Amino acid sequence: MNFFRNRFLAAVVGASAALALLPLTPGVASASDAAPSPTAAAAAAASAAGFPLSRTLPESASVPACTMAGAGKILCASAAPTQTAAPQIALAALSCVADKVHRNRHESCGAFGVRITLFQVPSGKVLGTANVAVVYAATLSASSRSWNMPMAIEMTSASAALRVGTVADTAIACRGGCIGPAIWVAALRVGVVDRHTFVIRAPGSATITTTQSPLVIFTHPAAENTAPVTFANLGPARCDSVAFKGTSGCVFSDVIAEYVLHKTGQNVNAVAAHIQTAQRTKPHHFGLMGHSPLTRSTSQSVQNANRRKACGGVRVPKGMQCDEYPFAATNQGAAFFPADNSTFPVPAAQNQAEGARRVNMYRTERVINGDKYWVIILP
Repeated sequence: MNFFRNRFLAAVVGASAALALLPLTPGVASASDAAPSPTAAAAAAASAAGFPLSRTLPESASVPACTMAGAGKILCASAAPTQTAAPQIALAALSCVADKVHRNRHESCGAFGVRITLFQVPSGKVLGTANVAVVYAATLSASSRSWNMPMAIEMTSASAALRVGTVADTAIACRGGCIGPAIWVAALRVGVVDRHTFVIRAPGSATITTTQSPLVIFTHPAAENTAPVTFANLGPARCDSVAFKGTSGCVFSDVIAEYVLHKTGQNVNAVAAHIQTAQRTKPHHFGLMGHSPLTRSTSQSVQNANRRKACGGVRVPKGMQCDEYPFAATNQGAAFFPADNSTFPVPAAQNQAEGARRVNMYRTERVINGDKYWVIILP
């Protein structure tokens, strides 16, 4: 039994290609249980339009078929609903959702259940069963290319044959340029939550998109085999060193970034009011949730063209500046969508303060060239 377990785990750690035998069940993105958003109604509309602020993927654990061959005792695993009292659920600030992977731009969590069955072969007689809840999460950092991946496993119930001796060996299969950690071994006991924190690293400075898939190998001394289960990955963790010069960080890049401005208290009052008016009145409503997001452009020629088209002939009073929306540093600017361009004179200090806030948003949300983002205006 140890021979089979060690060989299987060595294959996983040594080459992620070994997991090709255990494909993930494909999930369909849906909008539910979204993380808190400044405008819940708008967030729902955005998700319905295909631009979610969070994603909930109804995936299940992937398990290979159990073969009733030979003679003796074998261990088999199957997907099962997560128990409501499982080790839950607060491994990340983002709440986990049972039997799904749920994430926003910075956090992701998966919560799944597994049923383990000990069979007598070739008769197929059931000798014992156990239910196990598995919860795992990640909180990415906007200022680092490494992050923690906490995990919790609980045997929520078991018959006598499996109450003692069931072991879960867990490896993290890293794809896309990340480096996975060492294997974690947990001896399962009914009602006891075993916890461990893996550390994931994405070294270097290249922009890479990674995934991490937990692989849990269940074993028992009575069984002549192992029962492997591959869990859904937490999402595309993209790491870059270009969103803001001199910084590196990671986000779940399939969730659109949010840029929040307040009409009071941030010294951007006039700019925020102008953006809100433009979003509500211009044809494409660029940046307004439920419509079309903005996309960042880092091209200096694009920015110059947008500024010339928007503000080239605009005269403003002393102490004021021409404020354009959509922003010059987007692919939705005046050079591309002149009918959507809006200009307005605003105090120079406010225009500069907004620009500084937006640059900081590029850093904290890791918005790189071509990334989408919403502009949310609050009181």
